[in-house]
Amino acid sequence: LLIDAATPTTLYVAEHQHQILKSTDGAASWFPSSEGIPSGATITALALSPADPSILYAGTNGIGLYKTSDGAATWSRADAGMADGLTSMTVAADPVDPQVAYAANGHWLYKTTNGGSTPASGPCEAHCEARLCSFTVGPSPRSSVDTDAAGRAMAYRRRAAKKIKNPINCGGVEHTSELQKEPGGIMQLGLPRILSVNAGFMDTAAFLALKGLFTAHVTGNFVTLGAALVLGTSGALAKLLALPVFCIVVLLVRFSSHGLRARSRPVMSTLLVAQLALSILGAALATCFGPFENADGYVALLTGMLLVAAMAIQNAAHRAHLGSAAPSTIMTGTTTQIMMDLGDLMRGLAPEKGKATRARLTQMTVSVMAFAVGCTLAALLYAWLSVSCLWVPPALVIGALLMRRALTEADVQR
Repeated sequence: LLIDAATPTTLYVAEHQHQILKSTDGAASWFPSSEGIPSGATITALALSPADPSILYAGTNGIGLYKTSDGAATWSRADAGMADGLTSMTVAADPVDPQVAYAANGHWLYKTTNGGSTPASGPCEAHCEARLCSFTVGPSPRSSVDTDAAGRAMAYRRRAAKKIKNPINCGGVEHTSELQKEPGGIMQLGLPRILSVNAGFMDTAAFLALKGLFTAHVTGNFVTLGAALVLGTSGALAKLLALPVFCIVVLLVRFSSHGLRARSRPVMSTLLVAQLALSILGAALATCFGPFENADGYVALLTGMLLVAAMAIQNAAHRAHLGSAAPSTIMTGTTTQIMMDLGDLMRGLAPEKGKATRARLTQMTVSVMAFAVGCTLAALLYAWLSVSCLWVPPALVIGALLMRRALTEADVQR
């Protein structure tokens, strides 16, 4: 909710995060003010310029930064020079110059000095070691930008950890953000990477144990269903049920997330606990009753649907709470983006866009490699342990649950 300090009866709000509403009578009535922003866009941040209340900036989840110069009557793109597809964007307006604004996404901080109209003299970017989730622009000097790394500063200060200063250079002005150095250990692996290994492992192990059932990449079951029907092999029923079960679980996850958030309960960790419980049940059934000769038998079918449900939770949780990270389960789109980024870098990009593209390329390449590691481990362990290897995914989820700071940060990114 934004209130125009010059005219306190003028308010702006992003309703359900999908459209911007404006009131000019102190919230007695509201009317849509989103013309120019694509229908259905998720608005992640709104910023009102204190220097010129007719200028506002709106950050979105994946479709760019928008600006209005007429009090939200019309909006237009203001992200020239920024990387494409930025998610979970936060925005702040300069208190003195209405054409100066800042936008943050993940590890990247952008600044424009001309309202985002041209990349040559406007947007630039800087990289921070810790993930930026919110920031404010100090009134004096204007170049003072305070960042908040998803609550990490508070968490690390309690542990008397060493502080580091990250210089952020935008427009020739150095901004300094005091963040906390993250200690070594399991956190360096990264929550998304552990989930990628888990997805690769689960997809491969379940495919081998349940006659070609995909538990993470469920649409792949359309192909294996056709093969089962033509070849007369077992598992057709499981493949037919996988997608409906997956969709129902994703809906339940979404409703549960809203309920948990309304009660101020941790969302990501709760979802991972549910995934852990389903993974343990699936592994227990597979160990007690497997290997399965008939993938459409009652126990095999129940085992498969439990594992599909577990991976549905991971898919939904990652999509909602790790949006700035590469997907942990679907690698086709990620591989496509990797090759597109490689092509762009080979062709040549502006320095600021090239930096963002290289960062995304590195992140996505690591995600694909983690998924491949999971697939390889599953194949080797299945050859050695048969269905007992399905106990590895619960162990990986437990590892993810130990990453408390990463889980807290994921809740902030919702």
